[in-house]
Amino acid sequence: MLFEQNECALIDLSDFVATGEVTAPLRADPDVFVSALRVVDDGEAIGWPGDVEIDADALWYNAHPEDWERDYGALRLQGHAT
Repeated sequence: MLFEQNECALIDLSDFVATGEVTAPLRADPDVFVSALRVVDDGEAIGWPGDVEIDADALWYNAHPEDWERDYGALRLQGHAT
């Protein structure tokens, strides 16, 4: 993921894809995860067909759990121990 600040981050979305009906097509055909990925709302999210989207803020907090803790306290961010 390349953020607006020209910062590049590797984000693990396996937990996101692993559950739920809406992400079932991404699980059924992993190639769709990459081939159908698109930028949504002028960079406010990434998404796939079927209205599957991840907000840019969620991606940022996934890559920067320390910012999550600063902004929301010591709550647990999915995929990260805090």
